[in-house]
Amino acid sequence: MKNPVAPPEIKEVQEIVGVWRSNRDEIVNFMKRMPPDRFISKPKQGWSATEIAEHLYLSQWNLARAIPIVLGGKAGQDKSELKEPEYEAIFEFLIKPRGAKNPVEVGPQGGMDQPTAFAALEKAMERMEKNTTGKSLEQMASRGMQHPYFGPISLTDWLWVMTNHEYGHAMVLFEKYG
Repeated sequence: MKNPVAPPEIKEVQEIVGVWRSNRDEIVNFMKRMPPDRFISKPKQGWSATEIAEHLYLSQWNLARAIPIVLGGKAGQDKSELKEPEYEAIFEFLIKPRGAKNPVEVGPQGGMDQPTAFAALEKAMERMEKNTTGKSLEQMASRGMQHPYFGPISLTDWLWVMTNHEYGHAMVLFEKYG
């Protein structure tokens, strides 16, 4: 598992997406080694592995679906309305999940077995890769949308934030089930 470098240091969008893909593969491989009953069993505290998988799927799927809509100007904000994130502070916040209140659209509903979860995670990753392929840093930085905690940020920043968000959940998953 690794974290992508912050957007001011990257040269192309695929740097972030590539780290996300690599980390996702590691998460899925870890989950595949879990017995199915352990994957779905609810722990005393926090989310089960299936709930984490569903949350990661929903988070990525919703971002991936939004990219062409935001770039097309049908939603979101222009660069002049976006703020420059404090990357170090955001990184520290994201790598230690604190039970933050998630938007309802990305909250797990439960009930995904391993094959369903793995298929959903792959579907979201494929959509992300499709919707970012051929996009330049300039394009992705030129438009953005509201993040529930960090305000209006660019799509490049969204990719970085969500890759680190997933990293934080992975660390909890590995600690809890490793």
